[in-house]
Amino acid sequence: MLAVEIVRRGTKRHGPRTAVVAGGDRLTFTDVDRASNRMAHVLAGLGAGRGARVGLLVDNGLWSIPVDFACLKAAAVRVPL
Repeated sequence: MLAVEIVRRGTKRHGPRTAVVAGGDRLTFTDVDRASNRMAHVLAGLGAGRGARVGLLVDNGLWSIPVDFACLKAAAVRVPL
């Protein structure tokens, strides 16, 4: 099973439940899926899809998981910095 499909299954199964907590902020599985979809479209629009390397300089904050999933959905290679 593709990793993208695992993300989609998680959203379908747990949509309104909390997926990410950072400080007092929270994102649901649906929030993470929608945000990562938007980011993936931006990456693809910039030509950062299908094997392109994307450098990630992010902390373990609220948006680190949607950014990571966006690279996955755009088929970009994540390069943590």
